[in-house]
Amino acid sequence: QFRENIQDILSKLPAQHDHFLLRWLRARNFNVQKAEAMLRKHMEFRKHMKADTISTDWQPPEVIERYLSGGMCGYDREGSPIWYDVIGPVDPKGLLLSASKQDFLKSKVRDCEMLQKQCGQQTEKLGKNVESITMIYDCEGLGLKHLWKPAIEAYGEVLTMFEDNYPEGLKRLFVIK
Repeated sequence: QFRENIQDILSKLPAQHDHFLLRWLRARNFNVQKAEAMLRKHMEFRKHMKADTISTDWQPPEVIERYLSGGMCGYDREGSPIWYDVIGPVDPKGLLLSASKQDFLKSKVRDCEMLQKQCGQQTEKLGKNVESITMIYDCEGLGLKHLWKPAIEAYGEVLTMFEDNYPEGLKRLFVIK
């Protein structure tokens, strides 16, 4: 029924297989109407953020490239990509005063799209469905400077964006140091 309801946008989705569609249903407790609304909203988000071409057509500002650390560092035992984010040494105030919040969000969308591609490649390589990532937050050096209100709001937007547009995408989260 879900597949029938979204027939008009199915060909525009980043993936059309059952595992992809099931993620949206699970995110809304198998309520077909809510899952459909969520997926349609996601398609608007993809269009607005140019998610299909963001990794090739968009270049983040130099300040984000240089001072926002983290990246993919391998795969866990089940083959899921591992993303390592270093938060402690980041100067959130300096970062958001030097680059726009929109650029910060776009850089996170670019990371999510790259990780989705990695999941697809791992699915093909391993012959089993890989659809979620393991994330490691390294918080060594985390302090009061990180409690700047605009920075907290920006991180909140990133988490909301991740939840709304990449459902069931986080397998595990480790917070270290």
